[in-house]
This record gives sequence, structure tokens and C-alpha cells, in this order.
Amino acid sequence: MGWDNYRDQWINEGLGKLCRAGGADSEKPGTHLLAHWLDQYRKGLTSPASGQQDAVDGAGPLVHGDRLNSSRDPGAYQKIIYGKGAWVFHMLRMMMQDPATKNPDERFIALLHALVESHRYAH
Repeated sequence: MGWDNYRDQWINEGLGKLCRAGGADSEKPGTHLLAHWLDQYRKGLTSPASGQQDAVDGAGPLVHGDRLNSSRDPGAYQKIIYGKGAWVFHMLRMMMQDPATKNPDERFIALLHALVESHRYAH
């Protein structure tokens, strides 16, 4: 899966970050690694960068891609694309869950399949 332009790059990176954290959580049940990593991402987004007054999240939206890098906050790209991207996908998963069904994540998984299909041959 690729992206059409820099505005879509967060999709790969954020989803990859969430999958890695979720995978670690499933490999070690009871450790709550997903919650731990999401908390770390949140702290990275809501805390000011070294020497700054504003939170990193204020550097711009996910779709700014590489433009998030700046001398004001050299780490904003990493924190926003990866951390906030993971949070967006986590939020979507929670909103789409249906606990009354056999597979509560069925709708989220369908969304992921649709993303793969729509970006299958992108660069």
C-alpha cells in the first residue's frame, strides 16, 4: 500500500504504529502495551517541545506531512504523523466497534480493506 501524495503518508505510518503497539499487546496479554504506547503518544503530542510554549500538536494537521518539520519543532513530524496517526486509527476502531457481534472489529477491518484497495497501486 502506498500513498498518492505526502498528504496521505500518515495513513501508512499511523496505522503501522497502531498495529505494532496492538501486536505487542496481543503477544503479551495483560501487559496493556497498547494503552501504554497510546499514552506515550498522547504525552508527546500534548507536551511542548523543548524550549517551546505550545504543544507539539499545534504544529499542524496530519495532512501537512513533511511540512510539519520546522526549526521551531524538529520532532513534530515524528510525533504527529506516527503518534497522532495511531490515535486517529485507534479512535476509528473504538467508534466502529460493535460489541453485540461475533467480531466487534468487523466494520473497522472492512475500513482497512477499503483503504488497502483504494491505495493498492499508489506510489
